Amino acid sequence: MAYIIGALGGSLPLPAGVGSVLGMVGMLVLYGVPHKDAFVAVILYQAVGQLVPLTGGAIAWLFLRLSLGPLRGPVAGSTSEEA
Repeated sequence: MAYIIGALGGSLPLPAGVGSVLGMVGMLVLYGVPHKDAFVAVILYQAVGQLVPLTGGAIAWLFLRLSLGPLRGPVAGSTSEEA
């Protein structure tokens, strides 16, 4: 319940998801979790939420580079209008 109510803070237009983080910390503290533990738990939750897609994207990028080869720039003298 604390997560759901605290996540509503994410609807506030604050930079870097501060509303969501502070809202979840505040709700956990209201439910009896010590404030330091609540802050650490929410920060770790946010870190895992960022690292999982980052890791998956890095692995996918590596597989694409291995299967498609290195990135190449445009060929000298060609234009996108030539068919």
